[in-house]
Amino acid sequence: MRVHISTFDGRVDELRALIERNRQMSTTQTEVLALLRQERHARVASQTDLEERTRRLEVDLAAMSRRLDTLSRRFIRQKESNANNKDDEQQRLRANIAAEKEKQNRIKDVTQHILDSIKCFEAEQTPTWSKPNTVSELEHSRPLYVKEKADPCHKWKNSS
Repeated sequence: MRVHISTFDGRVDELRALIERNRQMSTTQTEVLALLRQERHARVASQTDLEERTRRLEVDLAAMSRRLDTLSRRFIRQKESNANNKDDEQQRLRANIAAEKEKQNRIKDVTQHILDSIKCFEAEQTPTWSKPNTVSELEHSRPLYVKEKADPCHKWKNSS
């Protein structure tokens, strides 16, 4: 078998073209693989970044939730405290009013006692010539008291 050189040369050229195309495809495959790796690394990095952001957001959300719980508890305590303070203030005011009324009643009693004492003192200081001499004159000169009413001078005479 004899092969012509021209046929051999044609086949060599075909092989060279195939090798070159194979090399180009290999380069293209390598480039595509490199691009795919880069894209995968970028996605992984992006996914990691998203996961990190999500973790930070969860931590921030948990902190905000705790802060909100604290503030709402504080608000409720303040509201209850204000209500208790208002009740305490009303009780204090009622007690002050009662004490003031008691004080006024004592002042009235003391004033009445002083007025009664002054009347009794003036009655004892009246000159003897104007004092009634008989029992009937005494009864007519005295103001008309109800018989059960005590003599206003009685307290004054006993206290001195």
